[in-house]
Amino acid sequence: MRWLVLLSGIDLVLETLIAFVALYLVAQGASPSFAAIAISVWTLCALSGEFGVGLLLKHQTLENSERNHAL
Repeated sequence: MRWLVLLSGIDLVLETLIAFVALYLVAQGASPSFAAIAISVWTLCALSGEFGVGLLLKHQTLENSERNHAL
C-alpha cells in the first residue's frame, strides 16, 4: 500500500514538472507549438523507456521461472 501512495505522488510531481517545463519554454521565447512538440517528444521517450523496462522485466521473469522449473 505504501508503494502505491509513493507511486501516485511521483506521478503527480512528474505531471507538474512537465507542465512547468512547457511554461518555462514559452516564457523563454519558444512558441507554444514548439513547447507542445517538446513535451510530446519527452512523453514519447518516457513511454518507450517504460515499455522497454517492462519487456526486460518480463524477459527476466521468464528466464527465472524456466530456471526454477529445471531444478
